[in-house]
Amino acid sequence: MFKKKIDEAFDAVKDQDHPVDEENFRTTMEEEMERSDFLAMVLGAYKFFLPLFLGIILLVVLILSLG
Repeated sequence: MFKKKIDEAFDAVKDQDHPVDEENFRTTMEEEMERSDFLAMVLGAYKFFLPLFLGIILLVVLILSLG
């Protein structure tokens, strides 16, 4: 993903026929990074809380089956 973005940035700088809108480019880059950061947080929470919830469910099932 980052290699693609770097290549796009270099291509935009090399191509002098079309002026580069730096503010738009920066805004787009920040939005994409925020989306990927959010995805990383969701996946991290999933990896952390999934075993916790499975453990709680297992305990509840064991308590109900033994009780």
